[in-house]
Amino acid sequence: MTASRAALVAALLLLLAPACAHHEPTPARPAGPVAAEAAPVGPPLPWQARVVDLRWLVGDWIGADAGGTCFVERWLPAAGDSMLGVGRQVAGAQTSGETMRVHDDGRGLVMTVMLDGGQVTPFRLTAVSERAFLAVRPAGDADEPGALRYELRPDGGLAVQLVGRDGRVLDDVAFRRAPVTDAACTTSAAAR
Repeated sequence: MTASRAALVAALLLLLAPACAHHEPTPARPAGPVAAEAAPVGPPLPWQARVVDLRWLVGDWIGADAGGTCFVERWLPAAGDSMLGVGRQVAGAQTSGETMRVHDDGRGLVMTVMLDGGQVTPFRLTAVSERAFLAVRPAGDADEPGALRYELRPDGGLAVQLVGRDGRVLDDVAFRRAPVTDAACTTSAAAR
C-alpha cells in the first residue's frame, strides 16, 4: 500500500469517529489528503448502505457560503435504485445549476453530479452514516473538488463541504430546511 493510500485510509477511519456537535463555516485552509479535512461522519452503518439510507437529505434546502453565494438544493425521496436532486447557485447576477443522482452501481453508492448540463462527474460514497456521507472522486480524476461531504447537523441544518484534493475546504455551505420560493436567493432569504 502506498503512503498516500495509507494516509487516505487513515483519514477515512478518522471520519468514522463521532461527529462534532457544532458546525461553523470554515475558510479554505491547508491540510492532508482529501478526506482528512472533512469532519467526522459518525459511526458507519452496520450494513451495506442503500439509497434509502439517505432519506435525511430529502426536502428543500437553502443556504449560503462565506462569500455570500446563495445555494438551493431540492432532494426527492428514493425511488427504485436512485435518489435525485437539483441545485442552483446564485452569486450576484450569475446563476448556475446542477443535477445530482445517488444510485447503487452494484459496488456501492455513487453520486453523479452534472453542473450546467456539462459532463457527468461521479463521486463514490466512501463513508456513510445515519446522518452524513463522504463522496470521493476517482483517484485518476485530478479535477476539483476531490470530495463532497454532506452532514445533517444536530440543529437540523445541513452542512456541505467541497474538499480539494490537497485537503483544503474549497467551499463550506450552511443550509437550513426551507420551502423554495421565487425569493429563495434574495440576500435576505439566504441569510435567514
